[in-house]
Amino acid sequence: HTRNVPLQRRKFAAMLKYSSHSASFVEADEKALIAPFFPIYYNDVYEVNLPPGHRFPIGKYREVRISLQSKIEALSQDEQSRVDCDFRISPLATVEQLITTHDEHYVQRYLNGKMTELENRNIGFPWSLQHVNRTLSSVGGTVAAALSAWE
Repeated sequence: HTRNVPLQRRKFAAMLKYSSHSASFVEADEKALIAPFFPIYYNDVYEVNLPPGHRFPIGKYREVRISLQSKIEALSQDEQSRVDCDFRISPLATVEQLITTHDEHYVQRYLNGKMTELENRNIGFPWSLQHVNRTLSSVGGTVAAALSAWE
């Protein structure tokens, strides 16, 4: 499969052309284009139960992913063969990754539900294990996507 071929050697014969009416593939010079494989990381598998009336629209992330997957599935077989991506659940970030940016004591307090009331208010979400996992997967997905792009 093309995922095992170095990025520089993978070529495709189409470009996605977007118009206000539809997205369609347009034939292009095979030698001029490289098909970039990329994973799309998502973390909506980690549900966070927010209080009633909370202003953060957490459901939009799942809706965007499902919409994108549906659009890819609706493409013709030929067009689908030219979309070189897949959807992956975001891995959870490690403490080692988190402390490259945040104070280790802060990270430990967050992970263990020991934040002060002010710290929790600044985060904007009530502390819960669900939110910890969602946060770890958000950071982990960002790290994984960056590493994938680096490769």
